[in-house]
Amino acid sequence: MIKGIQKSKFGIITYIILLVFLALMAGIGSLMKYVLLPGIQRNSKYGADINLEFLGMDRHQWGTIHLITSKIFITLIILHIILHWDMIICILDKMIPRKLVRSWFLAILAIITLTQFINPFLASPALVSYENNYRNTAERVESEPN
Repeated sequence: MIKGIQKSKFGIITYIILLVFLALMAGIGSLMKYVLLPGIQRNSKYGADINLEFLGMDRHQWGTIHLITSKIFITLIILHIILHWDMIICILDKMIPRKLVRSWFLAILAIITLTQFINPFLASPALVSYENNYRNTAERVESEPN
């Protein structure tokens, strides 16, 4: 493992990289939300048959970059937690002195975290039929069950 001053330098570099990726996620998310508007909002503001791009990429391409950035960020956060694991355990020992309560707390935290990571893979989308095959209109017709 990294020792002494090298560990401190590595930690600072990790913090800087985390900050850069956090800023990228926030910036790209804001770009997608407020500049590269989704269909209905885009159509009502600019009219139909208009596609918005920034630096030659549309909202979906920026969404892919946003996803990749968030995966890198999560990987760096996990690295950060691993590097500070001894400190985290020490703080938890002082905050929650009873071992049984601390174990339950960590188990519940692990279950909540894993559930949030797994949920997107278990979700199934609702099938919605649009009247007259217009995707981005405000009038939608829910499909009738057969």
